[in-house]
Amino acid sequence: MIMRTTDFLRYFFLSALLVLVVTGCKKKNTETEETLLEITPIGTVYDYDNNVYKLIPIGKQGWLRENMKAVHYINGDSIQHLANGSEWNETSQGAWCDYKNESANEKGYGHLYNFKVAEDTRNVCPEGFHVPTTDEYNALISYLGGWKVAGGKMKDKGTTYWVYPNSNATNSSGFTGLPGGSRVNGGLFGDDMGLYAWFWSSSKAPSTDYGYGFGLNYNDG
Repeated sequence: MIMRTTDFLRYFFLSALLVLVVTGCKKKNTETEETLLEITPIGTVYDYDNNVYKLIPIGKQGWLRENMKAVHYINGDSIQHLANGSEWNETSQGAWCDYKNESANEKGYGHLYNFKVAEDTRNVCPEGFHVPTTDEYNALISYLGGWKVAGGKMKDKGTTYWVYPNSNATNSSGFTGLPGGSRVNGGLFGDDMGLYAWFWSSSKAPSTDYGYGFGLNYNDG
């Protein structure tokens, strides 16, 4: 899920709003918070590879409702596909794969990327969007009520994708977070599809080559 570069409110009123534009109406203030956050996607955008993404406004930010599927940066440069675990672990370049190297996982979950893609200034996101910083994630979390409740508002409801009990999942933000699994140290795949959703930020930990990420949990809101 990716946040757009341009100030969302300004763009919203021109057409309406990464990883996500049409028209929308403001709900009445008499509605509850949960109802206010039940937002319909407001249009679509495309990445370099012509994959389509629905857009969703959350507060003053605009997000893509689906995970990225691009295999090129927005300038057309290709991102290498690495299936081999040792090559994934050793590469100093951006790389993508599908969870467990099964292409069928792309449809529901998108691709997995290493941090080199997330921080690359060539930008994997659709034009006008970017991988969010930690500050931008924290603004999202704060808008949704803080760490203890934001996760439930960001997770897809039910157990079609998430393992039971998918605690406190309402997806009232429209973020529609899905538990697509991970690839970890050594190039191994985490045994975590259905359990966790992991999202890169573009922010790097000081004096390291490591990036920060954010996660959603099947057993926690």
